[in-house]
Amino acid sequence: MKASSEKSPVKTESSPETEPSLEKIPASAEPSLKLGPHGLDPLRRLLGDSSAKRLATYFAKAALLVVTVYLLSFAVTKMPAPFLALFWAFFTLASTAGVVYQVVVRKTHRQFKYAAGGLFARVNNGRIFSFIVSFCVSAACMASLFLESPKWDIAEWVLIFAAVVVYPVVLLLMRRYARREYEPAFQASGEFLWSCAIVGFLLCVAYGAYCTMDPSFGQPVETVLDAFAKTPMPFENSPSALMWNAGVGSWIVDSLTSYGLMQASKVSVPICFAIRTALCAGAFFGMANLIGLCALPVQELRKIFVSVDAVKRDDATQPVWRRYVVMAAVLPVALVVGFFWGEAKVGMAMQTENGTALQEIARELAGKSVYSINGALYDQAKIDALASSLSADEANLRTMSSQLKDSLESSYATCSGRTDAFLDWYFGIATNSSLRASIPEGGAQQALEDRFYSLVGSNEDEQLTKSMKNYLAAAANLRSSIDDGMQAAKVDGDVSQAGGDGRKLPAWLIEAKEFGDAWLLKGYREEADGVLDAARDSGILAALDGGQTLLQYQFEKSVYADAQFASMATSVDKLPNGGNNIALDVLTYAGGVFDEGMSRGKYRKTLQANISACEEQAKTLLTPNAPPAFSAEQ
Repeated sequence: MKASSEKSPVKTESSPETEPSLEKIPASAEPSLKLGPHGLDPLRRLLGDSSAKRLATYFAKAALLVVTVYLLSFAVTKMPAPFLALFWAFFTLASTAGVVYQVVVRKTHRQFKYAAGGLFARVNNGRIFSFIVSFCVSAACMASLFLESPKWDIAEWVLIFAAVVVYPVVLLLMRRYARREYEPAFQASGEFLWSCAIVGFLLCVAYGAYCTMDPSFGQPVETVLDAFAKTPMPFENSPSALMWNAGVGSWIVDSLTSYGLMQASKVSVPICFAIRTALCAGAFFGMANLIGLCALPVQELRKIFVSVDAVKRDDATQPVWRRYVVMAAVLPVALVVGFFWGEAKVGMAMQTENGTALQEIARELAGKSVYSINGALYDQAKIDALASSLSADEANLRTMSSQLKDSLESSYATCSGRTDAFLDWYFGIATNSSLRASIPEGGAQQALEDRFYSLVGSNEDEQLTKSMKNYLAAAANLRSSIDDGMQAAKVDGDVSQAGGDGRKLPAWLIEAKEFGDAWLLKGYREEADGVLDAARDSGILAALDGGQTLLQYQFEKSVYADAQFASMATSVDKLPNGGNNIALDVLTYAGGVFDEGMSRGKYRKTLQANISACEEQAKTLLTPNAPPAFSAEQ
């Protein structure tokens, strides 16, 4: 019996330790034990609680969000005020949900240290103030998004669409991290917080990298007016007065930032990239928050409207508190009402003489940079710099004029004194048969011209021509400097040329002041014009440009063209070439001596008068002691 009893099987009850029960298994582990149609789904196993359906829902929501914001970026600049108010309230409320959700989670964490029913627990359970603050912050962020998105180009939008794709990957990594580091009640909020922060950070880093490769970054911006001219103003034609005024404020900030970055870029380019990226960080983190909301389960958002104690106990059966639902409904209505109130106030301010406060700020900034000269508008900084540089150029022209005057007087006096050498050669033609024979028949005019230039002007001509060319070049440079400088600084009506891109500036912006030294620029221009006009009218400018020297041209016009010089050439042509006829040579010699005695003085006087005429002609190019604009009063 004993043996038999030992061999017979003994049926024992299973213990909890030897046979697991499904009731004891955590709910999070159940999916891995079920072998239903989705039990081996690799996407489900990879993402844990996030099923393929949930992922598809996220992408649908995120795509709708980004496409909506993208379309709004085009429409918001032309959207009437009522539609703007509604969209602003809707996006603000959505953004507020993400902020208040984190507030409620923090309150839940604090609630653990407070005794149930105590004063601190009851105060911690409230969130009306948190609702209001979160709503105001979200309203500012969404307003910034509406103001910034119209300025984004394809690169920024590619980054936003990329963030939609990257977010689930970041969420998966943060989910594993949260399950290891957070208690179950705080895991979802930890995933949401860190995922949004990382995606926002990645957007900023990618944008910074894009800035380093953007060829438009670092364009020269020398003045505030340059910055105004080069900065887009998307809301210039907005039908909403409030949005138009906000656009003016954004335009001012962008212009001054561009101007400041250009100054800073002379010191450190990496610092400029960091500052520019930081300017867009608010918009990027705001978009990351909205993208994160697309992936946050509805039951998590429900915690916004239930008591903190219910969240603490993870009690999903607790009803929502009506006062918070009412608060979520009242705040957007208050925002819309405030929008229309601000619309009316800004509209009335725009009708006043001075306009809005932002218009006055912009006008003051531009007014410090604009001069009015003869009814036209010019960039102040450029005009001041131009006047300073022209002062040196004009002083140089006057110095060259004084030096040229001395050279002219000396050179023409030398030429006048050498007329006797020419006359000796001329009267020697009649008395020297071999000299007479060297002149070809009918070539007396050319022979006299060549000999006159050789004996009278050749030694002085090269240096005199060089000095005249340098002087005329200085006058031309002064005039071109004035013209180019004035054109570069000109603000023609409401079209700014300061930036070089012809961008229109609003007519209300310009509040110019008179340029007290305008007469000085006018005087400089008159000096240069006087020199160049005299050079043109006298023909000297064309002659020098054509390759002639100064004295060659003047002798041709004033000496060789004179009737007496032509008569002298004719006389030479009439002289007989006696060859071996001694009697004829003697007769010609006697006639030449007689002619010299009778005509030498007259010829000398005429030639010297012609040379004096050349000198006077050259002196017409010299600058006057006082240009017409430099009156005694000035």
